[in-house]
Amino acid sequence: MSLLFSHYVFIRQHGVPMTTTPWQYVIDPEYMMTFTALPGYRIENELPFFNPFRAGGQNKILLLKCEAAP
Repeated sequence: MSLLFSHYVFIRQHGVPMTTTPWQYVIDPEYMMTFTALPGYRIENELPFFNPFRAGGQNKILLLKCEAAP
């Protein structure tokens, strides 16, 4: 059995929701990585990364934590 097929079997057996667009479904929204701040979340960390489409090639990605989370 291929590794990919075994993952599908596990998902089906355990009734786990599956999507081919993971950004549309969040299992645990306590933390998120985004390009902009979102209401209800605070910025925990800013991480630099290279983006060839931005002037200077520099950009940042944000690690957000839900304000309602413990």
